[in-house]
Amino acid sequence: ASSRTSPPNGLLQQLLSCPALGVILGPPCAMLLIARTSNCWLLSLPGMLWLSLPLCLGTAAEILKLWSYWDGRVQLTEDWPGLKLAQTFIIVLLFAASLGLLFFAGAACISGFRKWDDEGSCPY
Repeated sequence: ASSRTSPPNGLLQQLLSCPALGVILGPPCAMLLIARTSNCWLLSLPGMLWLSLPLCLGTAAEILKLWSYWDGRVQLTEDWPGLKLAQTFIIVLLFAASLGLLFFAGAACISGFRKWDDEGSCPY
């Protein structure tokens, strides 16, 4: 009888579970549905904020982990340096995209809701 050892549950596996997907994707999908039915796309922007903020914070945490690698505190024998370079590139690219989306959605929300308050109708 061979004994199997199951790999530990990683963060990705936990995020892909049904309740986690509901928490992550539920509010943005609901905001998109509300925006679609009301013909006011401004209402979908808080959903974009909901998605981009955790992505931005998560990639920032990964950059801090990678910082110790490039700072020289981690031994180079663990992984191939080219793999870490590609991983760093992808994480930094995701961080830049999520931060840009976060700033765009935040600024558009603020200006859109102010304009809506002034004009009395949805500007987008």
